[in-house]
Amino acid sequence: MRKLSGFYKWLVFVLGVALPLVTMFNVMVYPLDPWIFYTLHLSIASTMVFFLIPMRKEDKGKQSNPQLIDILLSLASWAVTVYTLIELDGLIYRAGASPTQLDIIFGLVLIITVLEACRRAAGMAFVIVAVVAMAYALFGGLIPGIMGHGGYSLARTVSFIFSPEGVFGSTIRASATYAVLFITLGAFLKVSGGADFFHDFAMAVSGHTRGGPGKVAVLASALFGTISGHAAGNVATTGTFTIPLMKRIGYKPAFAGAIEAAASTGGQILPPVMGTVAFVMVEMTGITYTSLIVAAALPAIFYYLAVYFMVDFEAMNLNLMGLPREQLPSLGQSLKLGVSFVISISFLLYMLFGAGSSVTRAAIYTLGVIVLVSWFTQNKVTLNKILEALYNGGEGTMRLAPLTAAAGIVIGVVSLTGIGIRLGQFIIMLAGGKLFLILLMAMILSAILGMGMSTVPAYVIAAAVVAPALVQAGVPVMAAHLFVLYYACLSTITPPVAISSFTAAAIADGDPMETGFHAVKLAISGFIVPFLFVYRPPLLAQGTTFEIVYTAVITLIAVYALSRGLQYRKISILERVLMVAGAAVLLFPAYDLVGIILIFGGYLLTVYQKYVKGRKTVNAQ
Repeated sequence: MRKLSGFYKWLVFVLGVALPLVTMFNVMVYPLDPWIFYTLHLSIASTMVFFLIPMRKEDKGKQSNPQLIDILLSLASWAVTVYTLIELDGLIYRAGASPTQLDIIFGLVLIITVLEACRRAAGMAFVIVAVVAMAYALFGGLIPGIMGHGGYSLARTVSFIFSPEGVFGSTIRASATYAVLFITLGAFLKVSGGADFFHDFAMAVSGHTRGGPGKVAVLASALFGTISGHAAGNVATTGTFTIPLMKRIGYKPAFAGAIEAAASTGGQILPPVMGTVAFVMVEMTGITYTSLIVAAALPAIFYYLAVYFMVDFEAMNLNLMGLPREQLPSLGQSLKLGVSFVISISFLLYMLFGAGSSVTRAAIYTLGVIVLVSWFTQNKVTLNKILEALYNGGEGTMRLAPLTAAAGIVIGVVSLTGIGIRLGQFIIMLAGGKLFLILLMAMILSAILGMGMSTVPAYVIAAAVVAPALVQAGVPVMAAHLFVLYYACLSTITPPVAISSFTAAAIADGDPMETGFHAVKLAISGFIVPFLFVYRPPLLAQGTTFEIVYTAVITLIAVYALSRGLQYRKISILERVLMVAGAAVLLFPAYDLVGIILIFGGYLLTVYQKYVKGRKTVNAQ
């Protein structure tokens, strides 16, 4: 980003502080009309992007102020806001149906500024997707067969995008309401000592165990990742501490980076916060936030257990020890440091589940609790820290807002043309109606569509074009969207374009592609668990207590067997094959007994090789 000075530095700081404050005002004081609120949110964020992120990559990090083009783009974005404010009543009735010439002009200005802000914030990948989507709306009438449509004029397409069905729809709503508040919540936790607590607590709990620093990375990245919601950012934050420690005790650079990448990526699927993408999912599906985090809990736990098991097995392979106790913080000391975090998160959960508060009010009240509790600790949140946290919350949101706005372009085209339903029918036809093949195709499509993108746009595309196929195939909405969410998240570690893996490789000084492939192996349960919760709904906490417990036990066995078979190299190939095969069979409930027998057979073979055959060898000597 640019290093601003003078008036522009002050202006961007004010805008950054204002971004979360506008949302708080809207929630707590005076609710604005949603269309006005969203366009105001987008204009503030876009101005920050245009002023802080230059058009050319080579200009990043330089000491310079905004150029004329940046100022013009910012003014154009604000012009759309002013036009919306003046013409709101008319726009409500004209949008998508009978737009005026000015509607079309300002709609085109909106699209141009959104796409340019999106390009600067996240690169060309999603911009290309949005442009292709608009081209499909304009020229889809030329496509024959099931994927074609009647065709739509430029006026209708632009007007539809410039409406609550497009840019100002569910995705920007997630950014302007939930996401900005929880990003700011993470910033407040950070200035109150939360980041230090995550690190020290993880070190105290697992630093002394076998391969300790690897387990520290898993635990610390999980704690920080659920708040931050940004996989690559999580890698950059916690990885600077954990990766050097892992290398120091004997983990190879690429594997150390892979541990951090896999663990950081999982933070986006881990309750209670699940980063920002959870709020986009809530808006797109209508599922309540509390229902989502309850359903997501068990799959996320098993994801991290699998990563933990693999880290432990690699430590066994390499005979790695933990760090000496005297080099580690005490558990009591770390809990004392993190009292603000523990109380604040406990209060947030109480507001969500106990008091039945709305998600936005719960987040705002929790901000107040963080500030209040901090004054009883050594990390007091002063006025300067409050302003710093508010600005960091705004700066963290500025990249998300244009992304969600651009996602609205895609959603608008999907709604206008019905491509989601058409593609769903095409996938079902191609798979012959077989659920497993539909799921397999949905997995591949979601992973490919998400490559090179951050999680939010990756999920939005998959949710728009892939999830409808799953729903048409009979998969419940919750399971369908969580299914594509997993692969959207995992696309950040999946080669050939793996943002999180490459970030970790840079810190570890390891080979980027090797780091990526190790990360995929460590996160393999993340590729398997979505199939499990489609075939086994109790994994999403849906069913009787017995069904949920039984499914949890079966999943635990499968996750352990898969991790052992893939990562533990001190057992024979046959034992490893039996473990992996048994885990694969447990995907399908009808074959539970077969899967258990295969896994148990592999484990008995291990016992025989180690104890019976080993004892005979010793006696013979």
